[in-house]
Amino acid sequence: MLGTLIFWGFTVDRMVSRRADGKPNKQLVIGLGTELVLGGLNALGLVSMLG
Repeated sequence: MLGTLIFWGFTVDRMVSRRADGKPNKQLVIGLGTELVLGGLNALGLVSMLG
């Protein structure tokens, strides 16, 4: 659960920053995608453990 919150928290932070600061560079976009994937995988793991 902690991993999901951390990765999705970073993702939300990057999305807010993108709106405020404009288009980020390529490395930040790749980081955003990676955080979305890792957050999703953590959420899937959490659901499978609880279910």
